[in-house]
Amino acid sequence: MASSVASAVSLAGIAATGRLRTDPLGTIQTPTLAQAGGGSYNVNSNPPSPVRLRWGDYSQVVVDPNDNQTMWTFQEYADATNSWGVRAIQLKAPPPATLAVATPATVASGQTSVNVTINGTSVSGSEFFDPGPDTGGPGFLNHIAASISGVTVNTVTFVSPTQVTLNISTVGATAGAKDVTITNPDGQSRTGVGLLTVTSTSSFTLTVTVRGSASGTVTSNPAGISCTIASICITSYASGTPVTLTEAPGSGASFKSWGGACSGGAATCMVTMTANQSVTATFSQVFTDPTLTAQSTIIKAVHFSELRSAINTLRAVNSLAAFGWTDPTLTAGTTSAKKVHMDELRQALNEAGGPSPSSYETLVVGQTTIKASHVSDLRNAVRALE
Repeated sequence: MASSVASAVSLAGIAATGRLRTDPLGTIQTPTLAQAGGGSYNVNSNPPSPVRLRWGDYSQVVVDPNDNQTMWTFQEYADATNSWGVRAIQLKAPPPATLAVATPATVASGQTSVNVTINGTSVSGSEFFDPGPDTGGPGFLNHIAASISGVTVNTVTFVSPTQVTLNISTVGATAGAKDVTITNPDGQSRTGVGLLTVTSTSSFTLTVTVRGSASGTVTSNPAGISCTIASICITSYASGTPVTLTEAPGSGASFKSWGGACSGGAATCMVTMTANQSVTATFSQVFTDPTLTAQSTIIKAVHFSELRSAINTLRAVNSLAAFGWTDPTLTAGTTSAKKVHMDELRQALNEAGGPSPSSYETLVVGQTTIKASHVSDLRNAVRALE
């Protein structure tokens, strides 16, 4: 708050006072003389009936809409003898908290996204501040900001009056101690000298995982990765190296998709080693008669053989042993489709993470005919686990 102020020994000036967030309730701080008077003011209206003129018509305190932090006061004062003016005065909050600790204090170069927490110490009311989103309003122009010498600051998140989180990129940053500067919305800033250290990283690791329901291989250029189904392969490459991964399906398999640092279903994928990277490659069993039609598609031995192969591959991906099947070799035109064959497929798939056997249609020996829908259900469950 602010007002005009005068006394028998002081000219008409402007005083301001206020309170900090941590001050006791019901108290304000000692007023500060923000503008001294420039001369005495003793003006009467014109005779023959002189009266004192009005004073104090111009008195206001408002918050700055740009940052929701700075206060502005407009007050009347004596700017010269028998003259008055209105002064606009900016009232600023204390500066940001003193920067004390960065966590982590050391970050490797070449990282695209690393969160660093900055903790500060409040001294005489100094704090970090951010006005927030202004929900329902036009938003604030100024927010808390940060800079680090030689490092890119991606985002700044206000956590508390003594803590902020910075998401930074150290790609291209040189090794050494870095100064961290936090700037409040009102433009006041604090700098922590050498608060963060960037270290040199000569290499990063590439992790490739091959999974799915059929065999396949992923190789790399430059060499170092040659990964097969149910395997995890890890190789280090020099920082900044572009690595091209190439998929190769095995017999009876097709490539489904990349995951992790790669995406899509193209035959190759390139990752640049500016950080530790992880990639997954998924292969799928190719099924004979992809679409099974009720009362049209004849259920064949090959349908069961392919499901057995796919399920055993999924079991291997999940570190399970191959299932021991009844009638290990199914011969077209000789081996009949039996309830036990279907039950075993359901059980083996369930052990690899598939649906419970009880979720399927119940099969009864001598009554239930193995149908297209029974095989399709298992194929769909296989695809869901790839």
